[in-house]
Amino acid sequence: MKPSLAGTWCLAVLALAGCAATPKAYHPAAVPEAPPASDPLLLERITPVAITGVLDGLGREYRVGYDNYGAPLIGVLPTDTDETQELFVLFNGCNDRNACEDVTLVAWDLANGPTHLDMVNRWNRENRFSRAFMDPDYGPVLQTDINSTGGIGPDALAMRIERYFSDLQRFSAAADIV
Repeated sequence: MKPSLAGTWCLAVLALAGCAATPKAYHPAAVPEAPPASDPLLLERITPVAITGVLDGLGREYRVGYDNYGAPLIGVLPTDTDETQELFVLFNGCNDRNACEDVTLVAWDLANGPTHLDMVNRWNRENRFSRAFMDPDYGPVLQTDINSTGGIGPDALAMRIERYFSDLQRFSAAADIV
C-alpha cells in the first residue's frame, strides 16, 4: 500500500518535533485467534427456542408466533411490577429453520405522561446497550439488538436479555418522572 502524502507529512512533523510515531506503551502482539464458528459452546444463529429458554429461566411469560413476513415473533408479557407494556423479540435474517442472524428486543409506549426528547437524548448519551427514540404514534421506544455473527454463547445471550429488562425498567422509571 502506497503511503499518502498527508500521512508522510504527519510522520515528518512528528519526527521533527521529537515525538515518537509509536507510543512507548505500545507492545506489538499476535492477534488472538477467534474460536471457530463450529464451537459447540456457541450458537451460530439465534432461534426462538434459545430465546424462550432464557425467558423460561427468568420466569417470564410469552407468546410465540410469526410476523407478517413469516419470521418468528415473541411477545413477552409484562410483569405486575416491572413493565406496563408488552415487549417483542423480532427475528431478522432467518433461514427456513427459523435460525436467525440477529434479534431486536423492542418495547414502546413506556411512559404514563409526556416524555421529552431531552430525556431520550440523555438516555442515549449515558447508556450503551439500549437506545431510545420517540415514535410519533407510540411515544418513547427502547430497543436493543443482539447479533450472532461469529457465534454467541448461551450465557452471553441470557446476559444481554437480562440487561435489556434492567434497562427497560430504568428507562420506564426515568420516563415517568419527566
